[in-house]
Amino acid sequence: GITLKDASILDAHIFFGLLIGAMLPYWFSAMTMKSVGKAALAMVEEVRRQFATTPGLMDGSVRPDYKRCVAISTEASLSEMIPPGILVMGTPVIVGILFGVRCLAGVL
Repeated sequence: GITLKDASILDAHIFFGLLIGAMLPYWFSAMTMKSVGKAALAMVEEVRRQFATTPGLMDGSVRPDYKRCVAISTEASLSEMIPPGILVMGTPVIVGILFGVRCLAGVL
């Protein structure tokens, strides 16, 4: 194993792990923001579709289909967060297997 006394940022493996660990939150945030953008675009397209196909929606005499908008949000929130979740949970495992304990100590 590795002890705290052995963990020096001058060690190339630990330094490489530090770089990966420092990059991880930004990568996760970028993936999450991309997912939010996709979900928002799908919502905008649905709202435009409803305004284009539902007569009386613009003047308020007909209620919009809220269930479809909620379904789009739910589907996007569940499916689009899988890759960022895999990234966060898989990175330590992959780094530990490929680069060893010293690099993993840097990541964590």
